Amino acid sequence: MRCPILTFLFITLPLHLGAQVPTGRWSLELWMDSAGAIGPRPAARYVRGQIGFDTLHADTGTASNGRTWTRQYWPGRFAVDLKQFFGAQIGHDVSTTVVAPFDSTSSTEVEADYPIGDSIAVNFVPRVSHGGITASGRIRGDTILGNWYMRAYCCGAVGHFRMVRFSHAPVFFRRPPPPPLPPPLALDRRVEVRVRARDSGTGKFFAAQHSLIRFNPSSSTCCYSTGTQPEGWGVYFWLPPGRYQIELSRFDCGGRFASLRQPAVHEFTAAAGETVEVTLEVNRDTVPLSPTYDNRDGLRCRDLKRH
Repeated sequence: MRCPILTFLFITLPLHLGAQVPTGRWSLELWMDSAGAIGPRPAARYVRGQIGFDTLHADTGTASNGRTWTRQYWPGRFAVDLKQFFGAQIGHDVSTTVVAPFDSTSSTEVEADYPIGDSIAVNFVPRVSHGGITASGRIRGDTILGNWYMRAYCCGAVGHFRMVRFSHAPVFFRRPPPPPLPPPLALDRRVEVRVRARDSGTGKFFAAQHSLIRFNPSSSTCCYSTGTQPEGWGVYFWLPPGRYQIELSRFDCGGRFASLRQPAVHEFTAAAGETVEVTLEVNRDTVPLSPTYDNRDGLRCRDLKRH
């Protein structure tokens, strides 16, 4: 015999979820309540525009343990001039990680996570780890109210927002296809690179992670590790010939995240068949640091260890 309570739940649950979905076009208002610690001062404390979402999308894949995963979300686009807040469409932070594919349209991309009850989270420019904003609020019919923050290592801008839906028509969304993998280069046509980091105060090598910046075409890749091989070296990696920059912007300070105010960098141009070995030097005790959630006052590492 079928339970009437369960029958009622199965019938009403899709209707309840359907009433909460963000598909459609919305007006969007953002107020900045507090500016961030990094970047130019805001030119305005209020901006408005529009935002739109497609129907529900689902991505699937296989995790390292062999299990299949599924992620459901509503992708879309937004048209708001965030340069009034941050000086650029993507806010400034000590560093960020970009997930490919990322093209000229990616700075207008937005994603809404699957709602839990009437709560919803909206990620602006979701393919960058830092510099975009995340807005969380409650969706009630055709209105969403809540708060937002700029994703940052520390002390990003915060504010509140309002969204009002004026159309339920979906905004068609298609992400650009991933760029094709570069063909493997023969040993005599590529550049071999390895990097290590040395503390100039102690003379000892230490494990860290660094980024690689390519100038033409412009790209940034994180993160490569040092200290996994003898004498502090990281493993070799290969690159096409060209102009590059190695950048060390953070390190571990007694178990706390330390972000360099000015990254340690090394620029080089290498031809096919060359081997490049880079040693980055920084005095971890005395180098100026930026505020982070582990170091809100921007103390130098030697002082941070005492707290």
